[in-house]
Amino acid sequence: MGKKSKKSRSVSRRAMTQTAYSAPKNKAINPIIIGIVTVTMVIVMIVTVAPSAIPGQSGSRPSGATQTIDNSTQQRINNLEQALTSDTKNLGILVELGNTYFDVGQYGKAIDRYSAALDIDPNNTNVRVDMGISYYYLGMVSQAIAEYRKALDVDPQKPQAHLNLGIALADDTPPNVDEAVAEWQKAIQYGGGSPDLVKKAQDQINKYKR
Repeated sequence: MGKKSKKSRSVSRRAMTQTAYSAPKNKAINPIIIGIVTVTMVIVMIVTVAPSAIPGQSGSRPSGATQTIDNSTQQRINNLEQALTSDTKNLGILVELGNTYFDVGQYGKAIDRYSAALDIDPNNTNVRVDMGISYYYLGMVSQAIAEYRKALDVDPQKPQAHLNLGIALADDTPPNVDEAVAEWQKAIQYGGGSPDLVKKAQDQINKYKR
């Protein structure tokens, strides 16, 4: 077995099926008001966060670099958070908020919303895996491993969980490369419907077996 190589990014769900929430559209608004609001948003909605995850891309966890949340995404977050205040147990809103925070790199907030969603639907393995990835990107490897294992308790053949568990195990302290390779082999075994996932798992095996 070769030495431990570079850390690798986790692979996200991206095939999530969920109840999408769309904020209600307003009726016609005075164009002057629209202009004022637009200018105000450009000035005040400059929010920076950790870089968003790139599903399945090799490399280290996101660094301290920042990215800007565009106005439309921030407005979407605001709308979802507002809707949640009057429907705190809405699974669809919680998952969509978690996904949105995940996509813009706000992993702590993503974990909060995913955790609330899992309180409602503890067997949702897609959410469970994404919460694990969020922990991993925050450097909380042990918590990530625990979430992946919980997902596999529900669905032992979930290839995304096996692939990500392997990545986390190889990045644990100390690294557990042998178990990581075993998890990647399971990802290949169960990931026949996803050639890209299978390739990523094989790439990881090849990297660590050098």
